[in-house]
Amino acid sequence: MTVKDVASSGTFDDGSRQAILQTGSRACHSVPLLRPNGTVIGMISSHHGHPLRDLAPAQLTVLQELGIQVGRWLSWYRNTAVVTALNHLHTRAVGHS
Repeated sequence: MTVKDVASSGTFDDGSRQAILQTGSRACHSVPLLRPNGTVIGMISSHHGHPLRDLAPAQLTVLQELGIQVGRWLSWYRNTAVVTALNHLHTRAVGHS
């Protein structure tokens, strides 16, 4: 999703619009981070100090691919490294009780 000009976009309520504009952001583009099954696991946004024009199709393709890759990595990390670390902590805690 691209918001070409935060100042004139109907996407934001007045409070949100003012908060974003106060940071110096005039436009943003958001990309969903997708799990392998296609569900959304998060979002990443780029903010720009000037209004944006339409992004080129090649730019959109690269950003969508990035969202897929990051989402897959986050899913893998949460399902492997985090679980392994939690199991290790649990084993240590049970061993010290």
